[in-house]
Amino acid sequence: MHLFESALERDWLTHLEFDNEVLSYTTQPVKIFYDHDGKAATYTPDVIAYYQEELKRKPLLCEVKYQAELLEKQSYYEPKFAAATQYAQNNGWSFATINEQQVRTVYLENLKLLSRYQQTNINKEFAETVLQKLAHVLPITQVTGGDPKLLYAVWQLLAAQRIKCDMQTKITMNTIIWKS
Repeated sequence: MHLFESALERDWLTHLEFDNEVLSYTTQPVKIFYDHDGKAATYTPDVIAYYQEELKRKPLLCEVKYQAELLEKQSYYEPKFAAATQYAQNNGWSFATINEQQVRTVYLENLKLLSRYQQTNINKEFAETVLQKLAHVLPITQVTGGDPKLLYAVWQLLAAQRIKCDMQTKITMNTIIWKS
């Protein structure tokens, strides 16, 4: 279980959970010690994401905050973020702030819809029926034919990423789906 301090952080973790490029992530991963105006200070970023090795992508150390808070408390956060940037560079990582514009998207709404089906057992018979119908790219309605059991299988297969759709567009019954 990963801890989070805000709904925005929780939503960012949802993004990371579904991201196939993310191998793992850790919340509150490090405490960074730094000097601020001659005084010792500490800062703990929200999360670090580690990516699949073959991507050769640096781990991403993140602070997740609302844009208004970042602007309102800019002078408060600047030294913390400077320390985090330096710490990340010293460790071969990247540092970034993540705000609601990056998190609260149609993609997130789709993830929330599919997350309900992520941990459920997929009925092999219904899944096979769906996969057979997907010899061609089709809208969900044509695949399910109104059968709620097939629709449930579609949601499960999308959640398991065994079939695909455009996750940047709101998922509806007319969404086009295809085999992975």
